[in-house]
Amino acid sequence: MKKVLIRVFITLALTVVMFVGGTYVADAANTILHGKEDKIQQINAVLDSLDGKLTSKVKQVNDLNTQVSDLQTQIQTLKANYNTAQANYTQYQQLYDVKSQQYDRDMQQKNVELQQKDVQIQQKIAEGQQQVAQIQTQLNAKQSELDAANQKLGTLNQQVSDLTSQKNTLTAQLADKDKNLSDITAKYEKLKADVDNTASHAAQVQNNHSND
Repeated sequence: MKKVLIRVFITLALTVVMFVGGTYVADAANTILHGKEDKIQQINAVLDSLDGKLTSKVKQVNDLNTQVSDLQTQIQTLKANYNTAQANYTQYQQLYDVKSQQYDRDMQQKNVELQQKDVQIQQKIAEGQQQVAQIQTQLNAKQSELDAANQKLGTLNQQVSDLTSQKNTLTAQLADKDKNLSDITAKYEKLKADVDNTASHAAQVQNNHSND
């Protein structure tokens, strides 16, 4: 009878040690689990912030692309106007040359008439030159705007690329954290089950001892 009591006492002592140790390990696992959850929440917050920045940058890129497209359309229009003005200038220059030759041939007969036409043609040439110069100035200004817009677009595209890279890195980290969280959760559930089984076993031993 004494040996039986000693064995029962030893069994109860071991059961208590296992229960206390298992509870401590489970608490530690639970603490780590909460820490992982907090870390994942922090990463999610950073990802949300990056998504906001990325959306803003993409909008800026789209707006700038629209601006570049508008500038290109304006430049094409100016180039067409420039070509038209240049063609008109060439036409008047040719007409002036013809009239000059005619003036040389018919100087005596149509001196007054040709002089009047000569003034008109010279005026048209001057107007054509002025129009060409104005359009060239506008074209240069628009080209400068387009160059600046393209430079800004390149900067924004680089920023979008950097933000996308950061997002991909954080997404990969989040996947690792999720896997670690799943592993810790599984370990926590197993430890909790072991603690519950140990407690049940201790209660059974105590009941058996009471029955003895």
